[in-house]
Amino acid sequence: MIPSASFGILGYIFMAGCLWKIARDENVGDAWMAWVPFINIFTLFRIANRPAYEILFLILPFVNIVILAFVFMRLAEKRGHLSIYGLLLFLPLINFLVMFSLAYNPRKIQ
Repeated sequence: MIPSASFGILGYIFMAGCLWKIARDENVGDAWMAWVPFINIFTLFRIANRPAYEILFLILPFVNIVILAFVFMRLAEKRGHLSIYGLLLFLPLINFLVMFSLAYNPRKIQ
């Protein structure tokens, strides 16, 4: 049980660190909120320029998948990648690579 819990904690720290880096690069105020569970969703929506009331739709089954798809696609676009690239965040294990790529390999169009 201990190894699985430590993998979960390490995974959370990694994803929160990547989200914090993206928020800092995108000049989103209160980038520290990326480290706080549940509140980091606000940071994700602020980066994607989505209205805060859409967070309420995350409690609805199937609607939450559509809302998150739009948010992930917009996140990829803001970092200079194709919007379809953001949908890879739904795939287990690959989402770590995609998040790392979005955080540390932005393709900003100058």
